Amino acid sequence: MVVGSVLPLTTWFSHYTQVLSSMSQILWHLPWHSTLAQSIKDPDLLGQWQKAFDHFIQTGQVWALLIGIFIGFLVKSMTSFG
Repeated sequence: MVVGSVLPLTTWFSHYTQVLSSMSQILWHLPWHSTLAQSIKDPDLLGQWQKAFDHFIQTGQVWALLIGIFIGFLVKSMTSFG
C-alpha cells in the first residue's frame, strides 16, 4: 500500500524538479532591470491625486458622474418589482 503511493509521489516530484530547473534557466537569462523594477518619475503621490481630481472637476466629468448616478437610480427604481 505504502509502496504504491510512494511511486506516483516520486514521479511527480521528479517532474516538478525538472520543471523548476527549466524555469530557473529561462528566468536566469531575462533582463532583471526591466522586469522587476519600475522607474518612478514623480514620487509625489498626493500631488498626482490632487492634479487628477482638479482635472476631473474642471472638465465637467463630475456632472456626468452625478447625472449618470441619478439616471441609474431612476431606471433602477422604475424597473424593480416590489
